[in-house]
Amino acid sequence: MLFGVWHGFAADRVYLYGRRGIKSGEYLSDVQRQFTRFINAKPARELLEDKLLFAHLVGKLTRVPENYLYSDRQRQVIVSDHWHELTACRDPNRKYRLVMKPARGGGGVEISFPTLCSGVVTLADSSMTVDEFHQFVSQRNGYIVSQFIEQSAFFERLYPGTTNTLRVICMRDGSGQPFIARAVLRLGSARSGTVDNFGQGGLVAPFDVTTGVLAEAVDHDASSPRQPRFYAHHPDTGEAIAGEEVPGWAVARDESLRLMREVPFINYVGWDIVMSSDGPVFLEGNNYTGVRLAQSQEGLLRDVRVRQFYERFGII
Repeated sequence: MLFGVWHGFAADRVYLYGRRGIKSGEYLSDVQRQFTRFINAKPARELLEDKLLFAHLVGKLTRVPENYLYSDRQRQVIVSDHWHELTACRDPNRKYRLVMKPARGGGGVEISFPTLCSGVVTLADSSMTVDEFHQFVSQRNGYIVSQFIEQSAFFERLYPGTTNTLRVICMRDGSGQPFIARAVLRLGSARSGTVDNFGQGGLVAPFDVTTGVLAEAVDHDASSPRQPRFYAHHPDTGEAIAGEEVPGWAVARDESLRLMREVPFINYVGWDIVMSSDGPVFLEGNNYTGVRLAQSQEGLLRDVRVRQFYERFGII
């Protein structure tokens, strides 16, 4: 523990990165990461931290999930006319999966997945009318209810218990041109519950930005520091991971960079992307992107462009 504190890393990172790796200077420390939240100016931070604002602006540039409801301080607003169509549908064969989550923040915390069918909303083991659901949502401060995006067959096959997302970290070089610093696939597991979050027991598999070919996946329990475990196949489904190519990656890669060019005041972002059968869907952009999953197998600072980026903003 003292070794980690001395070098600016949380205790579990010492196990994940290794002492030799930390001493090499190739890993962005947890202390340094704290200051990355200020790389973007305030307008960009607000855009990325507020999911309603993100959907409103970025949704004009690319595909994002549609937001239906917003609640705060005992008040609720229907933010999409499409919601009325969904709630009016009485076809028992039409089931609409929803996502309910905080409108700000991240980390896969306090997310639930209601289902709407024939005017009845089911959440966990409870069923309620649409009016009762509105009342239920209104009790939650700063929450949104949005469209659930179905992942394509490859990601469903790898692990069907969660939506498995890409995290794509983008930066700008000294001339203002965007580049991808690191891209990883996050996978849920029996340990992570309903989310693919690495910090909650999920897996993360880096992949080659040019080819989209996956490396082994790794898991690492931050709450109980130990050596990381590597998997060529998913430990729960047995599906191959290492050596597989992420379907549609070229489109997602180009779209990630195009968005950076379209929104030039964003200097630094971690895009969260669901790969649907119709292509990439941008769930959100992380202003203060985590680096533990990005550095699970290799330090970010090994890349000269990345090191120069953090140096330019005084992070290292």
